[in-house]
Amino acid sequence: MSAHGGILMKSIVTTTARTALVLLAVMLPPLAQADTKIWTPIPGTQTPDSGGPLLIERNGIVYPAIKGTRTPDYGSSDRLIIRDGVVYRAIQGTNTPDYGSRQRLLRNR
Repeated sequence: MSAHGGILMKSIVTTTARTALVLLAVMLPPLAQADTKIWTPIPGTQTPDSGGPLLIERNGIVYPAIKGTRTPDYGSSDRLIIRDGVVYRAIQGTNTPDYGSRQRLLRNR
């Protein structure tokens, strides 16, 4: 293979690799936007009630789901805020934690 052919081949491989990385970055959803679904446990048990109220966490804010869907109700006043592993109620109409309303520590599973 000539020197020119080697340079051309290296250029093609580099361009292909860059294109593949760009396509991969565009096609994969960003991790920061992934929702965490939080099911309320059946009273007296540790079993999630999949038919009960659903809470959805997005970027540290926990919203109730719109009834019958898995869509967060962004307009709800029943928001919770997660800061440093602690859950707080949100101050009415804001995304600011009410630090006097500490509810529970989150557990790692």
